[in-house]
Amino acid sequence: MKILKTVRGQLTFYFMLILALILCVFSIVLYNMFATQSRNQVDKAIIILAGSIKEEVTNEGIQQDLFDEFQETYVPFSNPKQQFIELIDDSGNTILKSKSGFNNIHFLEKEWIETALKGKQFFLNTEASAKDQELSQSEFRILFYPISYDSKTFVIIIGIPLTNLESILSKFRIILLISIPIFLILSTVFGWILSKRAYAPVNELIKNAETITASNLENRLPVNDSGDEISELTKTLNGMIARLQNSFETLKQFTSDASHELRTPLTILKGEIEVALKKPRSAAEYESTLKNSLEETERLQKIVDGLLTLSQVESGKLITEKEKINLKEILTEAVSKTNILAKKKNINIILNLDDSFINFNQIIITGDRNLLLNVFINLLDNSIKYSPAHSDIVCSEKIDGENKMILISIKDFGMGISSKSLENIFDRFTRADLSRTREINTGVGLGLAIAKAVIESHNGKISVSSIPGEGSTFTVALPYLS
Repeated sequence: MKILKTVRGQLTFYFMLILALILCVFSIVLYNMFATQSRNQVDKAIIILAGSIKEEVTNEGIQQDLFDEFQETYVPFSNPKQQFIELIDDSGNTILKSKSGFNNIHFLEKEWIETALKGKQFFLNTEASAKDQELSQSEFRILFYPISYDSKTFVIIIGIPLTNLESILSKFRIILLISIPIFLILSTVFGWILSKRAYAPVNELIKNAETITASNLENRLPVNDSGDEISELTKTLNGMIARLQNSFETLKQFTSDASHELRTPLTILKGEIEVALKKPRSAAEYESTLKNSLEETERLQKIVDGLLTLSQVESGKLITEKEKINLKEILTEAVSKTNILAKKKNINIILNLDDSFINFNQIIITGDRNLLLNVFINLLDNSIKYSPAHSDIVCSEKIDGENKMILISIKDFGMGISSKSLENIFDRFTRADLSRTREINTGVGLGLAIAKAVIESHNGKISVSSIPGEGSTFTVALPYLS
């Protein structure tokens, strides 16, 4: 059924099952308590009656009128005209018996009487047939009550028909069996109605959510101030929509930037080939065309490789295994590899290591060694590109013992970065102001985006501060092992 597939339907169904179980258990307990109390009340009244008869026999002797008088005594749930009293002597013969419409002689077993004559008092249930045709066969509650009189043992037998009691219990059972389904139906109906009201905010939330598509992700779901689970769910969904909107915008911007970046080298490459094919060229001209084509092809390869690396880092697929790394060794190697480029511009790279921290050489981080090495090489390479000749680049580190972080900063004294460019310096295909760097090979604009993704994948942070005309400082913070 479709209804049971809904949360509302399932909750109502389980509520009905639990309520049915509770009602059944409650009804069974209530019925058993009432039945037990009623039967105990009958037994108590029979014993009191037997005790009264014993007292009268002891005081007045055995008289027929005595039994006729006691037969009229009321016992709960019994008709006095149907109950019987009988006195048995020690030979098992009936001495006296009350007038009753039941043929009580035939249903008393001999062994019952023999057990009572031995002085044992007990109850039992049995059936008796009626002399009168208007009286049906009935179940009796019988007490065998031994007494001593005139140095002999007698047994008082009192039989109380249970017809009225069983009739009352039967009616009680019928009432319970009828009331339970009725109560369940009413509870289910009212529960369904109340659940509709309770789920009204959910239905409203569904309707509002269905109106939000990829074309209007700036819309948000209305949030009430009730502070309940629905409002929390709405806030969570709004947060998810905001993240989706940001992802869509990033994807659109990425697609636009990637298309623009790929179009330029492809256009140049196509133009070079078309020019070369318009007429026969000399070997030198063909060689020049091939060199230019190779440069643009390498540029395309760098863009594709950068995008692939960035995608793998962000998805966590590039870091296959994290190992323990001595960061001092990585910094030393990065400076060593970039010194070749620095010397071409007579730039001096200064490596300052913090020796104030005890056992710095033993401070270890975990991560991918090659990726981290490439990050620092990229940062040093950028500093060399944007630094004037005969200047310095300072690579230093500092230990933040309180937060258990290693802070690595790379400072240059070049042209700096404008405040406008700083806002998105770590975005894909972002490069410095071309008016400042038209003489510099600025790359494809993916290096800093890759660096940021790598550092964040190592639970670290990267930041930059810059003053135009005075230089820039990139700072990397990485957690280290205790």
